[in-house]
Amino acid sequence: MKDSVLVSYIVLNYNEKDLLKKTLQSIYDQGLSSGEFEIFLVDNNSTDGSAEHVMKEFPDVKVIVNSKNTGTAAMNLPLSQCKGKYIYWEGGDTTLNKGATQQMIKTLESSSDVGGVFPKILDEDGVWREVHSYYSKTLYFFYTKEPMKNKERHAIGPGMAKKSVLEQVGEIYDPKYFYGYEDHDLGLRMRLVGKRVLYDPKAEIVHRRTGSFIKKNPTWKLIYWWDRNALITFFKIYSLKNMLGILPRNLLYRFVFMLLDLLRLRPDKVLGRIFALLWVIVHFGYVYRKRKELQGCRTCNDKQVMDKLVDETGFLKAGWNVLSGKGR
Repeated sequence: MKDSVLVSYIVLNYNEKDLLKKTLQSIYDQGLSSGEFEIFLVDNNSTDGSAEHVMKEFPDVKVIVNSKNTGTAAMNLPLSQCKGKYIYWEGGDTTLNKGATQQMIKTLESSSDVGGVFPKILDEDGVWREVHSYYSKTLYFFYTKEPMKNKERHAIGPGMAKKSVLEQVGEIYDPKYFYGYEDHDLGLRMRLVGKRVLYDPKAEIVHRRTGSFIKKNPTWKLIYWWDRNALITFFKIYSLKNMLGILPRNLLYRFVFMLLDLLRLRPDKVLGRIFALLWVIVHFGYVYRKRKELQGCRTCNDKQVMDKLVDETGFLKAGWNVLSGKGR
């Protein structure tokens, strides 16, 4: 009898041909039988022959060639074809350490309210570089390197999730999120349907080109993506009453950040934040449609969604450290 597919692996690639062999081999080395897993490679219109290389060297891999580079949103392309009970997704510059798959499955099955698992991310030298976040009610956040207080995470990506949960929240990443905040958006959508994301330090993966994407793009564009996507998520997640009540603070924070950018002679960052606001205003029809879809599957109220997430004091403290140059 043929094995049923347990895990569907999605690998997103853009010009990572030199790294893909190790990436894919680490999946084959996870110890699953051939019928228990499937691999999808989503190629974001690479120019280095990545797709052709994989088709030749790894004929079992299902290659999807995107007609243009759509960023992290391309993770969604194979979702309707995935047969696995669990979906794991990562970039082409990432490898799984042995046993990571089984460990993530174990964590997912530890409780019915666990929807996703975030693995421990190491750099090429085997050093753990991960940080976590302090959120404001505005859904702005600042990173901190302080020790995590609990196993629950507020973002997921790369990671593994139950396929049933991804189907419930609609997709892996919002189709408009090229880069930035997509992992936080997914974590919040899971919370909206009563599912938690847990951090599992026993499931290790290695990210071999940390920060390469950031170095290739101008600061204003990175700011634009992050600010725009964070605001879209804000409008999607909250109930109407709380959204309207918190919106003035959200806009105030954005104004304060623009003022600080001007004082630091960073008009590029100011432009990025302005463009983010303008995009949301011009495309509010899209934002409204995504909000309507998501609110339709809500099973938790805002208090439950924000439980163990919002820490206004921690947010202000972490923000001060970042803005004063003491933190990330």
